[in-house]
Amino acid sequence: FWSAGSLGATEGLNAAAAGRRPDLAQRMGIESWLAWLQNASNQQRVMFFDSQEAAQKELIDGQLDWIPCRSTQLPLLSRRMGQRLGVAALPGGPKGAAASPINRLRVISLGRNSSHSGRARALTFSQFGINPMTQRNITIGSRTFLPANIHVRVPVMSSNVLAAMVTANEQGRDTNEMLSTIKSRDPRVIALQSLLNQLVFGEVGVDSATDQLISLLSRKP
Repeated sequence: FWSAGSLGATEGLNAAAAGRRPDLAQRMGIESWLAWLQNASNQQRVMFFDSQEAAQKELIDGQLDWIPCRSTQLPLLSRRMGQRLGVAALPGGPKGAAASPINRLRVISLGRNSSHSGRARALTFSQFGINPMTQRNITIGSRTFLPANIHVRVPVMSSNVLAAMVTANEQGRDTNEMLSTIKSRDPRVIALQSLLNQLVFGEVGVDSATDQLISLLSRKP
């Protein structure tokens, strides 16, 4: 999905997910993106994998030049690859459009059945977790999460990993509209993955895939 932004499909996807029919320009953006994906699968040096784990193994074994990955996968890759691992933000498209990585916000939730004292302790812990010093230490120590506290400055000059994560966070803002309507367990996610698999392996054409994708996103879960 990260390539949708690079190829100008984000506006159309956002419109469909919001229940609006994409206009002609937006539909063309989706078609161009899907056509690029299908064409990429025909290239000798581009590989599609059915799982992230398979792609990681190929990268670790030196069979791939690079893969897209989540920041939470970096500790494992770093342990296995050492100095061979480099990290950068996802590439933009041919017209300068930014990639569209998916960013997830982690939250602390309080249950309704907590005791008064239990709730007070949970709130105290929450406040400790988001204070600037704690947030900075977590960010620098893990290099896996960015701070939720907007007042914490990320030391991007001293870490390529953190710099890439900050860039990815900025890039992903355009995808927030669609993600707000699609949850991780939404049945549409599985259907979309299946559709894209059929597309890249030539089982469905670009025009048909465009219609199906718009229909899937417009459908209420």
